[in-house]
Amino acid sequence: MYTKDFLNSEIEKINSNFANTYLNKIENLSFQDYFFGFSKGKKQGLLISLNVTFPFIKIIDKSINYSMNSFLLKSLKHHLLNSKFLNASLGNDDNILVLEFIKTTDTYDKIRYTLIAELFRANSNLILLSQGKIIDCFRHKSLDTKHPLINGLIYEFPAKSQYFKPFVVEDIDYINDYVSSLERKYLEEKYKPVILSIKRKEKSLEKKVNKLNEEKSKAYDKLKYKDYGDYLLSNLDLISKGDTSILIDGKEIKLNQDLTPTKNLERFYKIYKKAKLTLASCDNFIKETQDEIDYLTSIIEQIDFFNESDFLELLIELKENNLVKVPSLQSAKKIKAAIKPYYIERDGIRIGFGKNNLQNDYLTFTLATKDDYFVHIDKDHGPHVIIFDSNPDNEIIQLAGEIAIYLAKKVDGDVVFAKVRTIKKMSAPGKVKLSKYVTYRINRFTNNVKKLIEDAKRF
Repeated sequence: MYTKDFLNSEIEKINSNFANTYLNKIENLSFQDYFFGFSKGKKQGLLISLNVTFPFIKIIDKSINYSMNSFLLKSLKHHLLNSKFLNASLGNDDNILVLEFIKTTDTYDKIRYTLIAELFRANSNLILLSQGKIIDCFRHKSLDTKHPLINGLIYEFPAKSQYFKPFVVEDIDYINDYVSSLERKYLEEKYKPVILSIKRKEKSLEKKVNKLNEEKSKAYDKLKYKDYGDYLLSNLDLISKGDTSILIDGKEIKLNQDLTPTKNLERFYKIYKKAKLTLASCDNFIKETQDEIDYLTSIIEQIDFFNESDFLELLIELKENNLVKVPSLQSAKKIKAAIKPYYIERDGIRIGFGKNNLQNDYLTFTLATKDDYFVHIDKDHGPHVIIFDSNPDNEIIQLAGEIAIYLAKKVDGDVVFAKVRTIKKMSAPGKVKLSKYVTYRINRFTNNVKKLIEDAKRF
């Protein structure tokens, strides 16, 4: 089977499912993915993916409740929304989908529209036509190209492909994996500016720590001026104003020749005291900055598990701590929801976990009792996991450990297991100090953790 054969089989399904029904939903799922919903089959719809690696069409049985904004989406909605879908066909006996629509205007005029999906690798496109003329398209092309696409031009099919790629099992796997990751792609694109801001801030703070360590190193080197001052104090009678240096343990130490020996002594002690203050302040700044880096790192490592609600709550969290600039928030009502962590239930026992530091702190220090158990990946960034039971069995401990490992984006590792009563909250969000714990080794997953987390509920 070739790609166009797969395309033909999908066209048959499109006509069978949606012909002579109304187009009532158009969504832009990512920069290159469009979803079309029809009045027949509320959850079903047609996905047109223009990704450059392997563009495809597919009827998907999935409820879509998210969308990006784009100029093409606005144009498609303006012309096609609520139009009657007539039929789908293969264009030019090539990897081209042709969708025909008719729309009745407010004045009862009937306008025919054609939507063309050119499904060529590295050169895919979506073109809206009326009476054969181009209204809008995904990728415009200038007149000096072999296949010009400019608004107002009469559309012509591109030169027919001379070679058709075989359609193999791996292509089906690719399409299925792509469809399952649609929401993830949408979230990554929509919140890309926020993610980049967090990563830029993290790098900026890391540079700050490096500079502070350099200052600390220089200050540490100046602590020797106390020894120089002590030596000078013991040998004031051997030094005169105008001397340019003094020999200490075979090392020549410069003096200010314009100063008296006593003033040079004061200068040495002053350099020493300033170095001590610099060391103390550097240590404080390094600790504060490292806490901020750890906080941002924990966010970056959890982002892959965020849904739209988690991203909105992250914006609230970032807005409150003022560490990273974020877009203006439309509503503060989501703040209460932001602290609600997630949980799964096994054998009547809840296992809770957080996806941000507000949730982590609320889970461990508000929801959990002192006799519940805290689980966390050992010596690494990851979410808080709480077993809401005072005496969990090995299966529950294993599952909680797997959740901690999975959400830390690892496949195995050690987890710490401790009574909540032994945990102390630190100043940095999400950070804790453990006074007593045991360590468990998670060598492999025995549960479908991915599915459990996807189906998790909120407290």
